[in-house]
Amino acid sequence: MVTAARQDTRAPARGLGLRRSLCSGLVGLTLGVGPHAQGWAQTGATPAAGAKGQGDDTSAWPQVLEGSVLATSICSTWVLYDEARGPRARWGTEARVALIGGSAVLGAGLGAWLWSVRPVAPARAAFPPSLALWTGAATGLLVAGLTSNEARRDEFGLFGAALALEAGAVAGTALARWTQPSGREVMALHVGAAAGGALVGGAAWGLEGFRAPGDAQLVWVGTAAGIVAGGLLAWLWQRR
Repeated sequence: MVTAARQDTRAPARGLGLRRSLCSGLVGLTLGVGPHAQGWAQTGATPAAGAKGQGDDTSAWPQVLEGSVLATSICSTWVLYDEARGPRARWGTEARVALIGGSAVLGAGLGAWLWSVRPVAPARAAFPPSLALWTGAATGLLVAGLTSNEARRDEFGLFGAALALEAGAVAGTALARWTQPSGREVMALHVGAAAGGALVGGAAWGLEGFRAPGDAQLVWVGTAAGIVAGGLLAWLWQRR
């Protein structure tokens, strides 16, 4: 009876965690794809020389939108992490809404300020949020998959994802300055990461059926590995 009751209480938690992860991923992809469209279209774009008024390559809106998307993604992940802490959560609903809305405005303002100081091509503006998005997704899935404590799996996974989002943004900014990415490279990163995650994660899902019933940790780890391998290989292939 104790075992059955424990299973009954744990099943909804697993369902909630899965739905939260899927919803978070869909929101992140929806926010990220739109601003990247111009960077993908201008496949031959190169960073601006530094002065404004050099044509469409120095349009302000890609940097404004990318800044807003990145700030919102990071803040939303921290908010989800706080929610996953349950009784130990620090923020109420009003505070969470205010934080997410404020981060969107703050990120847009930061993007506009950066454009006024150093305008860059849309592809270069799109690269840091793109790398941050997939770094955060892969790290969150990996941490969740390696966490044996199911009650705190969402908490640890979201904490890792939030830190990785911030680290990915910093690394993406430095890497974009060094590699001068094109729109095709940004698109290759997205397509490769998504395809790799789906392929390896799907294979892991199939293998999970041959194992004893568990928490599908192999699926999370496999998906994370597929995201990293697929994104890296596709980006390198496009740069060849």
